[in-house]
Amino acid sequence: MKQNNLQIKGYQIDPIIFELGFENSSPNECKGLCCRSGVWVSLKEKEQILENKDLFKKFMDETQTLDDSIWFENNITADIDFPDGLCDSTNVYNDKCVFLNKEYKCILQVAALESGFDKFKFKPYFCITFPVVISQNTITYDDFLLNIAPCCTAKKTKNPNFIEQCEIELLHILGKDGYIKLKELAEGNKK
Repeated sequence: MKQNNLQIKGYQIDPIIFELGFENSSPNECKGLCCRSGVWVSLKEKEQILENKDLFKKFMDETQTLDDSIWFENNITADIDFPDGLCDSTNVYNDKCVFLNKEYKCILQVAALESGFDKFKFKPYFCITFPVVISQNTITYDDFLLNIAPCCTAKKTKNPNFIEQCEIELLHILGKDGYIKLKELAEGNKK
């Protein structure tokens, strides 16, 4: 990237995202590998999930637990990338996040859709945005599943498409105007 200090909507933009692309897959072909080990949630998200626990229990299958007292680790951790500076994590149950059903679909999203809500109404922020991540107020690529999950494996390429392939994730973070600005920056980088 030609510039080193890019900012959109208060976030720094890691220039690496202008160089990355997905070769054989994309986040749009998610297989749920990213959340099998549990996910970080804000305390507000945790509270919202617990307030709607009866809704989610209707959509859980036999591989999940209805015992909402063990849905979260209850180990509050400081993290500046969360709005209130604190987070918790979902627990793992049957070798996957408690909210993943046997088809590796997030029941938080399934329940929202089946109940007539927006698909992301209950889904934790960082679940929606993965493999895009905000780290120390910088939007970047999370290589947690690099070479493990094709849907989350972005690499440096001559034809970078990360921004287009992660449109849903980046729109969620930046909004439409911010995403358009990011695409313009990406186009300027190609010249």
